[in-house]
Amino acid sequence: MEIHQAPSLNTFIHIVLPTLVINYANQGYMDGRIILTTKNIVVNSLNTQIIEAMPEQEHVFLSADLVETGDDQAMAIGTKFLNTIILAICHHIA
Repeated sequence: MEIHQAPSLNTFIHIVLPTLVINYANQGYMDGRIILTTKNIVVNSLNTQIIEAMPEQEHVFLSADLVETGDDQAMAIGTKFLNTIILAICHHIA
């Protein structure tokens, strides 16, 4: 295991994911790479910078765990059920 210290998040990302721009679509590229942090704000910063480094356009996938039925009632849907739904374009792993 290697522990790196970098002067900036961009440098750190480049150390951990040196060929991200080339291999971002390679399904196995992220295997064996992990960044641990204790603060969600750092996770959000890392995610933002990694997504911005990818040459493709960002896609946002929305999710819901409550469905409104239109008659002023709402039906709660359990996350266990929602996690079983597999769309043609992406797979959700719980």
